[in-house]
Amino acid sequence: LFRSGVVGVCIVGAGVSFLLGRNGSEVPGPSAQPVAVAPSSAPSANLVPSPIATRPGAAAPSSAATPTPTPSIDPVAAARSSLAAAYAADRVLFRPRDQWVIQLNSKWHGIVDPNQVAADGSHTFQATDIVAAYQALRASFGDRVLLLQSTDLGKQVAFPAKPVSEPLWTVVYDPGSIPSQEAANAWCRASFPNRFGNDLANVCYPRRATAPHS
Repeated sequence: LFRSGVVGVCIVGAGVSFLLGRNGSEVPGPSAQPVAVAPSSAPSANLVPSPIATRPGAAAPSSAATPTPTPSIDPVAAARSSLAAAYAADRVLFRPRDQWVIQLNSKWHGIVDPNQVAADGSHTFQATDIVAAYQALRASFGDRVLLLQSTDLGKQVAFPAKPVSEPLWTVVYDPGSIPSQEAANAWCRASFPNRFGNDLANVCYPRRATAPHS
């Protein structure tokens, strides 16, 4: 069954170069007697030309801003974070007391379900599919749709294909007012009118919410 669901900032400094000029002055050398020098149009070797002034109206040179790179986001990692946040919020609302609930989805990242199709068209479900399914079910049936883990209720079963590090995410509808299994079955038929038999049970499965046990 189920489902499914948070970025960096680069500050680029632009360097600016300044051209510094120094005006020299003509310093007379030591001499016992003044010597007459013929006028010359050649500039003195001791003079350093001043920087050329910017022409009025000309735009000052500017350095092009370096574009900030967009950080890449791993969708699976983002979905795992969404699942963890939703689980933390929903787990405190759930208390197994042998009441009837509806299991709407149950999957781990990487599970293969031949009866359902993932977003990429395959039968292999990822964390992105799990968080999307959870959000869709919550939008359809309200905030009593809760994201749990299989270890939170019922008989504990080992799944050989499930990696030890992967939670089995379990989505249940727990309004706290389903009096019997027949009432739970009636809710499933009304909520999924186009599904029947095993197809219906694959997306809407009544169960008792007992405390975890072996």
